Amino acid sequence: DASLPAVVERQLTQTCSRPVRVINAGVGGSTITTAVHMVERGWAVSPDAVVLTFSENDIDDLRSDMWNELEVNRRAKSRFPLSIAYPLLRRMALWNFALKMRGRVRTLGFAPTPPAPTAANVKSDVDSLRERYSRVLQTIQNDVRSHGRPFVLVAFPSHLTVNHTLDDEQMQWVERMATRQGVPTLSLLGPLRDSGLPVEKLYQLPYDGHASPRGNQLAGEWVAGRLATLGLCKA
Repeated sequence: DASLPAVVERQLTQTCSRPVRVINAGVGGSTITTAVHMVERGWAVSPDAVVLTFSENDIDDLRSDMWNELEVNRRAKSRFPLSIAYPLLRRMALWNFALKMRGRVRTLGFAPTPPAPTAANVKSDVDSLRERYSRVLQTIQNDVRSHGRPFVLVAFPSHLTVNHTLDDEQMQWVERMATRQGVPTLSLLGPLRDSGLPVEKLYQLPYDGHASPRGNQLAGEWVAGRLATLGLCKA
């Protein structure tokens, strides 16, 4: 209930004065090449709009293909005996307790966030990766447009960009690129910096670079307000 989609749902419900359901179709550790498949699956629930979140590590994550890596897992769950057992297990309290405990164990093993990359160790294929991201974004845009639904991109900066450890060149790039394609883009860099809060409050530091509940609350309220001005309450 402290995630970005949950905050957006609560805020839109309040702003639109009617129930709003936000479905989180994100896959942890993935990037836009997985999002394109999740959008295709999402049409089964007839969404009124599609919102894609860009994180600054999404470009680096294009170096792997999580969707295909997870194919083994998907095949296993679709075959006997897991095809029968898994749908039952995932609803059991004991199963979910085991998942919660595994998460706690993993948290204890987390190392502090590594230092910011320097120009010397930045990969030389960034331009080609950005071009690939742009192509897949256009594919999603075309898909959403063919269904007659609004499509919005939300750009979530890293804590290193918010505190000026890194410059905001990548945030500027994604906003320019998406705007050229006609995709409305909401950048959270300004609101997070303008909050005046230290990054230790906005992100889960030193454990990782994900947003904290406070960061998600601030970001979700701002995003929901902008989505409302784009007419999503009328959807």
